[in-house]
Amino acid sequence: MTIEEQELMQKLLLTIQRAIEQESINKRTRCLLLKTQQAIEQELIEQELLKKSERIDELKKAAESGDAEANFNIGQMYDRGIGVSKKDEKEAFKWFLKAAELGYAKAQHKVALCFYYGRIGMPPQNFVETFKWFRKAAEQGLSDSQCCLGIMYLEGKGVSKDEKEAFKWFLKSAELGCADGMIKVGKMYAGGIGVSKDEKEALKWCDEGFFLKRFDITVPRL
Repeated sequence: MTIEEQELMQKLLLTIQRAIEQESINKRTRCLLLKTQQAIEQELIEQELLKKSERIDELKKAAESGDAEANFNIGQMYDRGIGVSKKDEKEAFKWFLKAAELGYAKAQHKVALCFYYGRIGMPPQNFVETFKWFRKAAEQGLSDSQCCLGIMYLEGKGVSKDEKEAFKWFLKSAELGCADGMIKVGKMYAGGIGVSKDEKEALKWCDEGFFLKRFDITVPRL
């Protein structure tokens, strides 16, 4: 992607953001704009990774000196097979773990997922470690981690089962725009699980969550 193309995409993002902020647009249009925004942002992230891969030696020096973001970016390169000889999940995990230990929330979420699934070439499945890393990322405000942490509490994986605590974390994620969190909150209100039963709140959260889920988007909330 040329510099001119990147500048054009940045301008397009700004235009989309302004449109999203307009109160006059309907819910469906807003969701479509958000979906487009996230697709452009994802493309820009991949282009940025490609650019950084051109100076991977410099990036590794920064990582080895304790730069959490540099460690995470190298992990992303191996995880996606961008700028490296081949995709390597084991190598990706190594860099993600370094970034996670340095307090990088997105890396903590990645590490938690690795421990949760325990795929071949990765660490064995370990729910205690999964819970630990989801909690660290959740406490930093990562909505996906907050929702996953709620699931750990709800199912009693890696921690004692606690429906009230599960609801608390689902609600935090929902308030940050996580569609899965919204659906979980709605279902818990509907069943009176971890919270007093409230059909009105159940309908409100499920309606918004399932609508957003159709577009596979997370809506940032202030």
